[in-house]
Amino acid sequence: MRSQTKVILLIDRFPELSETFVRDQALALLEAGFDLEVHAQRAGTGDLDPRLQSRVRYVSSEAWMRRIERAPLPRQVKGRFRNWRARARDRRALELADIVLCHFGPNGLRASRSAKPGRRAQLWTIFHGYDLSSYILSEGRGVYRTLFAHGDRFLPISELWRSSLIELGCPQERILLARTGVDCDALPFAERTPGPVARILSVGRLVEKKGVEVALRALARLPRDAADWRYEIVGSGPLLEDLKRLAVELQLGERVQFVGSLDSAGVRRHLEAADIFLLPSLTAKNGDMEGIPVALMEAMASGACVVSTQHSGIPELVGHGACGLLAQEGDVDDLVVQLERALAEPALRLALARRARRKVETEFNQKTLQDQLAASIEDAAPRRPAVVGAR
Repeated sequence: MRSQTKVILLIDRFPELSETFVRDQALALLEAGFDLEVHAQRAGTGDLDPRLQSRVRYVSSEAWMRRIERAPLPRQVKGRFRNWRARARDRRALELADIVLCHFGPNGLRASRSAKPGRRAQLWTIFHGYDLSSYILSEGRGVYRTLFAHGDRFLPISELWRSSLIELGCPQERILLARTGVDCDALPFAERTPGPVARILSVGRLVEKKGVEVALRALARLPRDAADWRYEIVGSGPLLEDLKRLAVELQLGERVQFVGSLDSAGVRRHLEAADIFLLPSLTAKNGDMEGIPVALMEAMASGACVVSTQHSGIPELVGHGACGLLAQEGDVDDLVVQLERALAEPALRLALARRARRKVETEFNQKTLQDQLAASIEDAAPRRPAVVGAR
């Protein structure tokens, strides 16, 4: 019975605005009937869903850890205390749970190092993006050796990351593709009616891999006789001020608006008004890469025409010329070509958007994917004898 199967989800911060897929998965496992807990080091930037209120355990909320956080200690020292306590929490989770599900490779690695012989739980790790790109570059190709030896299942979110795990030495028979998806019912499709001004939107944390700098440079190079457009950028991050300065240098003026961070409802309002969703992702200088961005799935489900890049797992979601347009990553000139095409051909935008919706419904439907994960957990969990007299 699922109610007898204890699942503990391990994550650094919870809930994070930029990681709604973790929150959605936690809610889905709870609604599927599992005995769920979420173990996080600290609270994230998002609002905690009331349904999870009693099921989240924070390392930072423990009395002695609160004293450490308030103490006048260097940030690195506080971080070491937090990690030490998290490892103790991980060890306890592996003794109590049936399945410990770690989001991001480093959390799985930490848990594998905390495991004692004869632990009760199976250790599953979901790999998303940075954990198989920049993290490998900084820590070395052998960093996951302990995890591969002691982990029970490895869940990449893309075929690209499946291949990367195999190349790194992960046992192939223990790999299970586990795509993220979006709630298609909550994202009704609406055909865009072309207006005098095309509305272009980007949503995401303002970091290098999101490619907003490339987007601004490409928009600045559009021919003067191109269709009129306005570009909104939703999100914040370390590059915000640099990007604002670049927009001024490129003389983009009022055509570009930096909206700042929004909650999911605010993002949805902007998405519903967008004709083109622009995400020119690229590999950052430190090697950081995307997985398959949920923001692209949401845009495709809602009816916007997506323009993105041949980067990481994005082509697994967006077929160039089939359900979106893809430029070569980091190539400003190629992005200009794709944007020109999208702006000049409203009928093409509509055709791409219709096929994009079908793609998300059939291959990236959150409900279907969550049901598949729940079934995998149920199949793997130990069978417990029924309680005599239970109803």
